[in-house]
Amino acid sequence: MSKIAVWFKKSAVLGLVLALGLAALPLAPVHAAGNAQDEDPQVARWQARRLEWIWSRQQRLYERAGNQFDFTAKVVEKSQNLIEKARDKGLDVTSLEEALAVYEQSIAEARTLYDGGQAVIDIHAGFDADGKVTDPAQARQTIDALRQVTRDTRDAVREANRALQQAFRDFRQANLP
Repeated sequence: MSKIAVWFKKSAVLGLVLALGLAALPLAPVHAAGNAQDEDPQVARWQARRLEWIWSRQQRLYERAGNQFDFTAKVVEKSQNLIEKARDKGLDVTSLEEALAVYEQSIAEARTLYDGGQAVIDIHAGFDADGKVTDPAQARQTIDALRQVTRDTRDAVREANRALQQAFRDFRQANLP
């Protein structure tokens, strides 16, 4: 064999050995999990700020859900006026009166759900009086509790509104001119 062929053969074997050696090495760095006490203070402060922001946002959403009750009072008043007008025309409004009674009951139940959220805000576990995080784990639980109250209240009011609207649609459909 010629010297060039021997040289290519040796360099090919050497390249193959190097490729296999490099393939055995890990490509991503591996880090061991540290103790909870080794947590970076900047990261902990960032997480606390985020929890504080979420807490204030949840309180605003809770207040907005409470504003829905002002709207429902107007809905009841308008519905009663429409029922009176229909009764004056001689139409059967029993289904509307029943739907309005169910609506008012649903709103009362939603109101009790909503009032339960005020206790969560008053206790504000995991937060101090200024809304600053004192215990992140409790703060998360408090945020989740208020979020659930807000969702339940919103859903209850929404379902009650939809049911009343459907009752009025059905009434209109049944009493077309």
